[in-house]
Amino acid sequence: MCNFIGNERWMEQLEHNHHTEFAKSKALPWLTLDGKTVAGEVRSAGGNGFSAGNVTFVQVYEAGHMVPFDQPEAAADLFSRWILDIPLTLNATEIADRMTVPFGGLV
Repeated sequence: MCNFIGNERWMEQLEHNHHTEFAKSKALPWLTLDGKTVAGEVRSAGGNGFSAGNVTFVQVYEAGHMVPFDQPEAAADLFSRWILDIPLTLNATEIADRMTVPFGGLV
């Protein structure tokens, strides 16, 4: 178990360019790509809904310090979306709509 409440409060006090936006943001549900599993909650600022955000706080349900061990599907989803700069609040259909094939479709 982690002190996610204290960590979230600490993030609310952290001074940065998106402080006001983050302080006003509400926690939104994070569903994994299967669309059935609520993996946790996410608060984000600085992405304008088009990216993962510049400041993001994620609470992973039923996980402690070892998220990949406790929640492997959620950990893989979180890491993949972070690398691809995709918000955790999007479902699979919304993600597919935003994905583009590089080089004009030539793979």
